Order: sequence, then structure tokens, then C-alpha cells
Amino acid sequence: TFGGIRVYVPQDMDYGGSHLSQGYQTMDGAAAEFFLRTRHIYADSDLGRLRMQRYFYAALFARMRSMTVWDIAKLLPVITSQMETDLSATELVSVAVSMLKISSSNIMFCQAPVYMGQAISYNGNSTVVVARQETADLLNEYFRENTGFVDASELQLCDDASVLGFDLSGYTATDANVQYMGQLNQEAADAQQNQNLDGSHTVEYV
Repeated sequence: TFGGIRVYVPQDMDYGGSHLSQGYQTMDGAAAEFFLRTRHIYADSDLGRLRMQRYFYAALFARMRSMTVWDIAKLLPVITSQMETDLSATELVSVAVSMLKISSSNIMFCQAPVYMGQAISYNGNSTVVVARQETADLLNEYFRENTGFVDASELQLCDDASVLGFDLSGYTATDANVQYMGQLNQEAADAQQNQNLDGSHTVEYV
């Protein structure tokens, strides 16, 4: 639909017969799906995949910023077919245009701090438990400037994971991994300049 998205791939990716080489790649839908969904190649699995997905979001935002209002309007039928909203088409276009005025240096990525590990399971399934205090700290530092401080006890989260049968002793919450889109763009630009990643690699996928 977008005519391809040019994404910086920070490392070679191989899994299940599919391959992406490090460097800039122009991805179609199938290649993008492989890039976004692959997780078994990372030591921390799902968290590694979340970090990798940020490169795609940065590329998608860059692609959208090159579009005109009319280009965005043409995409609306595709977008609205995948969502439910009470906003009109005109309002959706207005929101999109306003968003594209935001500098990438002001767009922040972060993830909720969690406890995860093999010992944290429910009915035999691996489970992720949100870290209450660390999440409150993240919200208060970056998201509460207009509403003021909110104590961790006010979050709608379980106070004690042991009541759910989890023993979190010895576990440390994952990092919120705060990063700005501008940092990703700079990393890609530096790699292009210093490592000659000129986008000449081919993309293979199954």
C-alpha cells in the first residue's frame, strides 16, 4: 500500500529460511512481516523483537512525512478497514497531518517494566508480570506532566504477584528502555556513512 518502506536493519536476520541483511532494505509487506514478527533470534525473545520493531516505526514515520495530504487521504480506506473509530475521514486526515509536524526527536519509545522468566508461569505458559513501582516511576517521569504525580498504589495492578501464585523473589524488573526516534535515525545515518550500508543488499523471505 505504501509502495515499500525503506528500513534500516541493524543486524543480519535469519530464521525459518527467511533472511534480511544488515543495512537499508526496501521492504514489501511480506518482508516487513518477517522483520516485525521474528523473535527467536534474540536472547530476550519478545523484548528483543520490541526493540527491533522501533526501526520499522521510525522508517514508517519517515515515509509518511514524505506524503502529501492527498496521499494520506488515499490510504484512509485501508486504514479504516482495520480499525473502529467515531472520527470522520476529515478528522482522521487532520490528525495525521498534525502528527507529521512533530519532530522525530520528540517521539519517544518505551516499554512497561516487567518481571519475566521461566519460573513465572501460569497453567504451563510463560507469563509476564508488570512491575508496579517501576511502571509508576516511568509514567510519572515522562507522562504525568499535565496530571501530576500518581502513586504506584493507585495503578490498577496487582500489589503482590504471590497471590497469583508467582514467586518474584530474585527477579529484577526489565528496563523501560526509553529511546527517542531521532536516536534511531541518527544510528541509521551513522551506519550508512561509516559502514557503507548503501541499501544494495537483496531481501529474501519465505
